[in-house]
Amino acid sequence: HDDLPGMDNDDLRRGRPTAHIAFDEATAILAGDALQTLAFGWLAEAPGLDDQVRLAMVRELATASGHQGMAGGQAIDLESVGKQLTVEQLENMHRHKTGALIAASVRMGALTATEVNEDQLAALTVYSQTLGLAFQVHDDILDVE
Repeated sequence: HDDLPGMDNDDLRRGRPTAHIAFDEATAILAGDALQTLAFGWLAEAPGLDDQVRLAMVRELATASGHQGMAGGQAIDLESVGKQLTVEQLENMHRHKTGALIAASVRMGALTATEVNEDQLAALTVYSQTLGLAFQVHDDILDVE
């Protein structure tokens, strides 16, 4: 939803019209909501996985999408408009927005492994958060160009 007029109001993403430009704002909102609920449905019904694993994966996505993740990061982003952020504040925002979802995708993949321990999950979390920061820095550079 961050491309919408009420947030970043971006007309293009990766050189293509954003959903609210290609269609309309209401359709873009509904599409975003539908895609997110579709993801939860897929996780809840993932074949071949133990119920506890599916529940853990749903929890990962919920945390990464909500106030501790993407939504919280977007709120920080909206609050910071027109302000000079420190490197630490910028990193915190990016860890919540992009980093949380990338970390969730990596952690969910690891949760499907038959034997994964907390140390391995912690290492994968650090890796994926760093990857998320690198992605966001690259994305910010593209926005400036």
